[in-house]
Amino acid sequence: MSRKINVSVDRRGQVKTDFVGFPGEDCFDEADNLLRALRHFGVQVVSADTVRKSASQTEAERAGLADIERRRNPVKSSGD
Repeated sequence: MSRKINVSVDRRGQVKTDFVGFPGEDCFDEADNLLRALRHFGVQVVSADTVRKSASQTEAERAGLADIERRRNPVKSSGD
């Protein structure tokens, strides 16, 4: 299953991240990994609010990612 992290930085330097396709608590682990990687490169990010997505939001995201993956890698029939 595909996973995606959207990161945006506004003009004031506020960083917003959106973790898409991460089940359960995986997004929090990945957020920690991202912050460590940024610190390694000298980028200091102060984490603000973490918003937990509802199960229905997460499921909708995962379904959307699966649909995108199917379009990128269509199944070919044996006659192709």
